[in-house]
Amino acid sequence: MLELKDKLLAKDELSAGRKIQEALMPDKSPRLDGWSIWLYSQPANEVCGDLVDFFELEENRTLVFMSDVAGKGLNAALLTTKLQAVIRSLANDYKGKQLISKVNSVFYRESLRSIFATLLFIEIEKGSDSLKIVNAGHLPPYIVKDEKLYEMEKGHTALGLLKNTEYKLQLENFKRGDMIVIFSDGVTESKNKKGDFFGAERLKTSIIKNLNISVNNLGNLILNEINAFSKDTRQSDDISLIIIKKTSKIF
Repeated sequence: MLELKDKLLAKDELSAGRKIQEALMPDKSPRLDGWSIWLYSQPANEVCGDLVDFFELEENRTLVFMSDVAGKGLNAALLTTKLQAVIRSLANDYKGKQLISKVNSVFYRESLRSIFATLLFIEIEKGSDSLKIVNAGHLPPYIVKDEKLYEMEKGHTALGLLKNTEYKLQLENFKRGDMIVIFSDGVTESKNKKGDFFGAERLKTSIIKNLNISVNNLGNLILNEINAFSKDTRQSDDISLIIIKKTSKIF
């Protein structure tokens, strides 16, 4: 009975932790002039090791990012919350690749050596038709331009592996209808009962066949296809998606 009581207490604490994570999450469909954005994150267990965030700064900058902390459970969840706080606290003083280098230094200093995190970071300036992208070890996102899909180049070193790291900033210009799809490995590595992965090709096909629907509908369509593929197979990893689509010219 004491063992059962401890398990129930631990479950209640994890449930409370998940509620805090959900409270720190941004709206699923935040508003930004000239862009349509859809955000999603679903934990495999009670708490999530993925981080999806969106926030606007006073100097007309908007930041969108996804991170995946190595491991699962409470340890990873605590570090995602810490990472979110670090990025938000430094974002007013640093920009682009300098911000990510500073975040990496803090994460390296204040985390265990066995822990690292990937990060896909996007900065949007008000009035711009471009995305400034920094990839710290995350899966390369997919970009669709002129109805053609291509995969961005691999990113630099993940956060927390090296004390001092210089990151590369990629500038991508968008016109109406162009979009970027960012995802965690829980998307492509979702399994069915046979042990097959959902895979990158199914994800690419879902995107390229549905270019003319809203980002909300595209995101939900991808999730439905993952669920149909996995059926009753238990989710083994956190699933996160960000879709950003250019909707109009900004004047």
